[in-house]
Amino acid sequence: MSEDRSAQYEYEWYPTPRPFIRWLAQHLPDDRGGTAVYAEPCCGDSVICVGIRGVWVTNDLNPAWAADTHLDATKHEYWVQLPSTVEGIITNPANSIAWSILQWGMALRQTPFIALHLRLSFLEPLKMNSWQRTMLRDFPPSMILPLPRFPYQRNKHGAWSQDTVSSCWAIWNPASDAFQMRVTQIIGPSEQLMQETAKAAQARRLGLSEMDT
Repeated sequence: MSEDRSAQYEYEWYPTPRPFIRWLAQHLPDDRGGTAVYAEPCCGDSVICVGIRGVWVTNDLNPAWAADTHLDATKHEYWVQLPSTVEGIITNPANSIAWSILQWGMALRQTPFIALHLRLSFLEPLKMNSWQRTMLRDFPPSMILPLPRFPYQRNKHGAWSQDTVSSCWAIWNPASDAFQMRVTQIIGPSEQLMQETAKAAQARRLGLSEMDT
């Protein structure tokens, strides 16, 4: 792994707001009292692992983050070393590697579900990417949870700025018989999620922790 590539991936890291994690947790399979085993291939600050009960197998390319491994999640070596006990993949990947994460997860892991935090533009069929259109046609997500806008990064003036595209949780269930039906369920954000997101966004702009609000 070159230093340039590592720096690029680190730059593309985005935080995952806690209200978004709580919203996802409400739509995941039963965690069996916190004993379900999940993999987080791009764990970053591990906030997803903290917010969702389970036994976590963590990874991040950036060695500055605490993780079980520091492998490239776009490579075969990462996926084949995952324990066979992994029941779900949950992550907020960098935009440039989201397709690779999904492809590897679908190809090599017979897990009950794959949940990715994505820009909604990820689901846009692009003329230049026929393989993307084919994959979305043949393997659409089983569930989409649209999310409110959130100030992930600072703009050139130093102020926290919302992305030009909103985000979502997209969930695939490749091991489910129902997955073959190719029906996508879309669940809009609850009023509680909207309020919690607005509160978290305000805390970010003020330089506070979400826990301080």
